[in-house]
Amino acid sequence: MPIKHVLVALTGEVQSTSVPSCAFDLAQRFAAHVTGVDTIRNEPMYPHTAFSAVTSAYHVELAKTYDAMKRQQRDTARAAFEKARTHCGVTLAETSTGEKGASASWFDRSSLDDDPIVSLGRLADLIVLEQPEKRESIAHFNVIESAVFAARRPTLLLAQNHSELGLRGAIAWNGSAEAADAVERALPLLANLKEVDIIQVGEIRPEGIQVTSLINYLGWHELDARVHEVTDKPKSTAKLILQEAENIKSDFLIMGAYSRSPLRETVFGGVTQHMIKNAALPVLLVH
Repeated sequence: MPIKHVLVALTGEVQSTSVPSCAFDLAQRFAAHVTGVDTIRNEPMYPHTAFSAVTSAYHVELAKTYDAMKRQQRDTARAAFEKARTHCGVTLAETSTGEKGASASWFDRSSLDDDPIVSLGRLADLIVLEQPEKRESIAHFNVIESAVFAARRPTLLLAQNHSELGLRGAIAWNGSAEAADAVERALPLLANLKEVDIIQVGEIRPEGIQVTSLINYLGWHELDARVHEVTDKPKSTAKLILQEAENIKSDFLIMGAYSRSPLRETVFGGVTQHMIKNAALPVLLVH
């Protein structure tokens, strides 16, 4: 399925335009529409029932400061989106006009109580998010969780210094259904690339899909691929994948996202969690 609707969600914590610029670059490549939204939650600093018992002037002022900070983050997110849109020359359009070419719109979620990643993301072909920095809170990981597991859409995580994907993609392959799903969802991004690399760390389990089948599948889509087999080491799979991606000079990485536990604190598997925190290149996650 071609990419025709991209959702770019911004935290407003930085003023960088690289993340929306990448979304607009993809929109121009696929003649797609980009919807921008901020990820700032609407809930008050304190639950209403608890805040009613806290009447000190200090807590009132603290709540006002918190609200002002959220407004500032919203303004920063929208300003970054608009600056990137103007620079890329993408026109505004609220609804589909039938005309070819990239277009954009900003969704004002100030009155929306629901999670915008779920509300808007489920009808997006791709969700583009900022990669969380080490200083950022669990809230940013919750946004990624919503995109991957609740909206269940292909989610592209971008570090702040990446404004395009590049022309060399790599697939992290372990033979799982999630990995196969990731490859199928990534086909529009892989089309016409100069190189497609397959990184396999360790052996594929007998019940898994062997890499020869993946090569054949990509061949049916007119994609040549080469395999890079790496010996696995205990608790080092993600690190080895990233090292190999760096060695072969990959521009972006495609992988399945895994969930080991229903608990929010451990919703991402170890490999996925490591990628989210440490990948220096764009990563497409699919579950």
